[in-house]
Amino acid sequence: MLSFEQIDPSLRVMLLAGDVIDPFAGIRADVAFDALSDHWKTNFESKYSNQQNSAAAAIQPSAMGSPQRRNASQSAILPRGQSVVLSACKQTRSAFCRPDISLSMLADRSSVPLAKAAPIRKTSPGAPNPRLGQALKLPLETKKRSLPDARLVRRNMHKTRLQDMTSREFAQRAAEKPVVLIPFGAQETQGPHIPMGDFVLAEALAARVAARTDCVVAPTLPFGDSEFYRSLPGCVSLRPDTFVSVVADICENFLDHGLDRLVIFNGQTSNAPLIDQAVRHLRRKWGVYIPCINIWRILTPAQMQMIYGDQLAGSQGHGGDPITSMFLHLFPDLARMDLLEAPKAFKKAMGLQTRSISSLDFQGVAVQMPLDMAQMSESGNLSGNGALSSPEIGAKVADAIIAFSAAFVDQFRTCDPRSLD
Repeated sequence: MLSFEQIDPSLRVMLLAGDVIDPFAGIRADVAFDALSDHWKTNFESKYSNQQNSAAAAIQPSAMGSPQRRNASQSAILPRGQSVVLSACKQTRSAFCRPDISLSMLADRSSVPLAKAAPIRKTSPGAPNPRLGQALKLPLETKKRSLPDARLVRRNMHKTRLQDMTSREFAQRAAEKPVVLIPFGAQETQGPHIPMGDFVLAEALAARVAARTDCVVAPTLPFGDSEFYRSLPGCVSLRPDTFVSVVADICENFLDHGLDRLVIFNGQTSNAPLIDQAVRHLRRKWGVYIPCINIWRILTPAQMQMIYGDQLAGSQGHGGDPITSMFLHLFPDLARMDLLEAPKAFKKAMGLQTRSISSLDFQGVAVQMPLDMAQMSESGNLSGNGALSSPEIGAKVADAIIAFSAAFVDQFRTCDPRSLD
């Protein structure tokens, strides 16, 4: 079986950059691979499980010598956390459309020598793509449509990220009245071992939801309401009134063009009450209902117990899960588990025990008090024990979030966002 690591690095870039295959155009390489994996597992894995170990080319010559597309997947399964398919069925398109290019050639760049790619020239439908032919140094005159134009490959494969679409591409998508997923996140400390930019989790999860539902994903807003983390360096927080205005402004830009099936994908819990203010304002002004999925509140108690078992109580909290396991699953190279610190007891304030970043304990009753993170924990680790986190837990949490969110998007697509009937 050909592993992803065995593919020549320059060919990996080529495969994912759109020069040869563009299964989910515009998604970053790591996101694209996991999105393609989800797409495979959802749509094709059970049907074609008996062919998963085939490493033959996606196109084979027929008895008459002409290329013929196989119905089932004929590509190697590439292990990357979970099975990843380089080229699946015709729905996900083949990586190459020539019988003389096998996947074994991908392991050796010298087998498929590369040349400097020339700009794509306009070609008539069905004509071979000169850029692809030049990059692979393949004869273009052998067979008509032996190497399809990348635009033909993408014809029935929508880009999902708005930032990657041309204005004409988005105009075509807008005419379909798609659901628009709008991710929000935060830039704040998560403890000494995990990146502060946790908005990348919302961005990555939203891309996977889009891969399943074909909704449009708006650019992620990386900043939110993190006022209580401003005492620690690296935090970027918006004032509440600013954040409410930004949420409303983003939504109104879509509403201006008749796109009213908007779903907010919120990856920062403290954003939720401010998002509620914004969408209530929009409902009064536009008469449209905009739901918000708070992704870290999706798992039910039963799901949490099933995933974490006896470690549930000690794992949850800032500096622990679900954020730590999610980074270990989605962005393991960014985690610094060697810097992990165990959670410490909260500091005292005014001689009283602090209970949270917004309350003190007085005679067993929580008294509201506007505290900063540094007044409770200098490391930013409140109560979560990151030592209990794992990429396997992160995968289960991610699967639950993606499945729920995709189901809601599919449901909301059938609804009138201006009526509760």
